[in-house]
Amino acid sequence: MVKKVIDVISLENKKASPSRGNMVVEAVPQNIKPKPPKFWRRLLIIFSILLFCGAAVAGISIFKSKLNLSLFLKQENTEIIQDLKVDGLAQTSDFDRKVVQGKVFNAQKSLEINQKATGQDEKGSKARGVIRVFNKRNPPAAKALVAQTRFLSSDGKTFKALKKIELPAATLENGKLTPGFLDVEVEAQETGEQYNIGPSTFSVPGLVGSALYYDLWGESTAKMEGGSLKTVQKVTVEDLENAKATLEAQLEEELKKDLRSQAGQDFWIEDKAVLIDNPEIICEKKEGDIVGEFKCQGKSGAKSLAIKTSALKDFAYHILSNQIPPTTNFRMETVSLSLTPENVDFASNLMDIEVKIGSKVYQNIDKDKLIAEVVGKSQDDIEQMILQRYQQVEKIDFAFWPFWVKRCPTNSQRVNIGFQFSD
Repeated sequence: MVKKVIDVISLENKKASPSRGNMVVEAVPQNIKPKPPKFWRRLLIIFSILLFCGAAVAGISIFKSKLNLSLFLKQENTEIIQDLKVDGLAQTSDFDRKVVQGKVFNAQKSLEINQKATGQDEKGSKARGVIRVFNKRNPPAAKALVAQTRFLSSDGKTFKALKKIELPAATLENGKLTPGFLDVEVEAQETGEQYNIGPSTFSVPGLVGSALYYDLWGESTAKMEGGSLKTVQKVTVEDLENAKATLEAQLEEELKKDLRSQAGQDFWIEDKAVLIDNPEIICEKKEGDIVGEFKCQGKSGAKSLAIKTSALKDFAYHILSNQIPPTTNFRMETVSLSLTPENVDFASNLMDIEVKIGSKVYQNIDKDKLIAEVVGKSQDDIEQMILQRYQQVEKIDFAFWPFWVKRCPTNSQRVNIGFQFSD
């Protein structure tokens, strides 16, 4: 009987001897532990992650935390009054001598305005026409009438002859009397359209009571024309005065505007430091002229002694820094200035002014000292300590990083303190 032989070749021998066939039988290790169930393996991973995160959080809280501390400080208003001299020719300011740099500006302006006339008057014309005047005196005789002889129309309107009248005598032929006549130019006694009457007969009222009253009369064959009457505007003294006052005010305003435009933001101009020349004003009409509107022209000049803005502010900061207590600070953004010129000498370009300097001030706090006092303390301890020791603090804001931290870092480099104000 033939026996079957099986060679057992290790993996190493197989790799070393590739010619020995492909069949490999490996021995099963005898001491391998069974794998744990999947549930416990997952739990172990989760626990490891949580442990790592906790360690990371603790590390950040201890080594990387930060605190931004905002202190809201109490404030007080302060005001300092200081005399100051402005020199329009100075190139620099001298705060020790209380002299501030200034500059002189000049301007010229011409303006024209239209002014309405407010006075009223009546303007009219008299109606004119021709009357044929008859003379039927018997026995016939010529008759002379003086200039301005009145003629009364049948409707009661009076007209006057413009010239002397020489009436020819009537003619008598075969017992028939033919009146002599003359065409006479007449004018209405008054202005107005009511004298523009049509053809009419006229008597001579100056002859009433005499025989001639019936022997002399007039007749017109055409309408009287040209009579009118209307209300017109005229220039009054008040109109002229108002025009001059308006022009003066506008010139002053325009001159100041021009000066301030030249000064820009670099220089400060006070109204009392502006010298306006006496304006030259001419109006084209005079009192009583009939016109609805008239023109007036004016021209003037001005000079101003201005203060250099930056120098004035620097002077205010200089005064505040030197006159408030060393334990006090002023807030630059709250500094205000009020100027009162007391004497302006345009000849020497010098001006004395009183300056009121206002500002809000607060008590200093040593940041380095305060940081040393808060490191490592809790939020409650910090708040209690600051409010007790620093009476100038009215409110505190805490900003921790990360947000869950409620204790100040022990590293002072990771603490920042800022000052805030309620306004």
